[in-house]
Amino acid sequence: MRSPVGLRTLWLLGLPLLLPAPALTGSAGRRSPGPAVCEIAGCSVLPSSSCANARSVSCLSPGNETMTLHQDFFPTGVLSVNISGWSHVIIDEGAIKSLHSLVNFTISHAQRLDIESHGMASHSNNSLRLVKFENIASLHVKTGSFSGHWESQTAIQMHHIGHLDVKSRAFDYHQAEEADDRRAEEGPSFLLQYVKMLNLESSWITGSVFEYVMNNVTMDVCHEESFGGRAFFSEWNNVTIGNISNKCFHSRNDMASFVVRNLLVKGDMHPYAFSGAVNELIIWDSYFDVVQSKSFNMTVCTMQVIGSRIRELQPEGLCVSVKEILRLETTRIDHIHKDALVRITVDESIKELDPLLTLDKLTIVKAAAGSMSLSRCAKVRMIWLDMLYPWPRICPAYKWVQWLTEGGVDRQLGQYQYQLFLQLIRRRMCSGENLIRLPRLVEDPECASHSRTFSGAAPGRVG
Repeated sequence: MRSPVGLRTLWLLGLPLLLPAPALTGSAGRRSPGPAVCEIAGCSVLPSSSCANARSVSCLSPGNETMTLHQDFFPTGVLSVNISGWSHVIIDEGAIKSLHSLVNFTISHAQRLDIESHGMASHSNNSLRLVKFENIASLHVKTGSFSGHWESQTAIQMHHIGHLDVKSRAFDYHQAEEADDRRAEEGPSFLLQYVKMLNLESSWITGSVFEYVMNNVTMDVCHEESFGGRAFFSEWNNVTIGNISNKCFHSRNDMASFVVRNLLVKGDMHPYAFSGAVNELIIWDSYFDVVQSKSFNMTVCTMQVIGSRIRELQPEGLCVSVKEILRLETTRIDHIHKDALVRITVDESIKELDPLLTLDKLTIVKAAAGSMSLSRCAKVRMIWLDMLYPWPRICPAYKWVQWLTEGGVDRQLGQYQYQLFLQLIRRRMCSGENLIRLPRLVEDPECASHSRTFSGAAPGRVG
């Protein structure tokens, strides 16, 4: 299996054209008849002696013109195509299907690019390594545009796009007939970068994908089945989304990684917005406005939320089954509702591992009664918690803990509750707290077989 890092290196190696860009000779430089491109002013080929046998095609628009690419437009043996500066480019059905030797295909600096159905249909024996659309004001990818065979050696890049509109099933391709568990590795890789407005319709891609990468992209809505699938790697960097719909990210590959950096969600995360099974989910420096019930509905080995902020975390907002670790670090929750964390559960089938919920430098501004409740026997390492006082104040501190967790009898606190108590007592919310007899730590007999020592906790000092 090719690693994500290795694949990105392949992209970089594929960026330069295989042949040097030719000087512009136009149709006048043609010495023999050939495909339609040979008749277009502003297009040049190498070798220039025979357009029909050309290995490189470069077309630079001489003015504000439209170019339509169609079947038999290019020499059949062409390796590299570079089209730049045309006002409107249309990729019609079958434009590249017969180009079995084509390696690099680039269209750039156009006001509008339309890819018609089967415009990017590719043959099973294709040699494509890089398809790149860049500096396009308006790019429209219609249903069935990318069809035929697309394999893992191909990188599809779209960057510096003003408006990118992708219709449902636009990428409706398939791979060679192999075992199902290899299909994801055989899919192409996608890079969407510097897209001012991205509109992806539901299920825009039905074929397998090795990896998705989005950098500096804005979306009004992330629709159902937009990302995830059987991809091995998904990465979002500096992405802004208005609302995240049901199954915006839905993974069907439990070995997948989903890495998010600087995600801004301005509106709601709807139920099941992030769903499915992944190996790891890592979120850095991100903002979520409203996380609704079951917005995170996932099975993970590891989930980390670091340096992020959630304005409102609603009941059962984190519905996560954890196999190893779920860590909330240097994260702020402005308003946490009752039972917001109660659906964080441990996969008890993993006997050799000891799952933990780690809370480190977690800040909570407003906490409702029962908001810190967890599933029974949840294993918690609480390193640092900063929580604002409720009003009216609840004293002594152990009663505040019981109010937050909706559990406990008199002065008895469970393992998790006692850690919470030791964090809250540092706030010295109640006068005379140091004179009050400490609550007693008790262990739930149902959880005795799963107990562990919390040597990593930083309980603070009592009294």
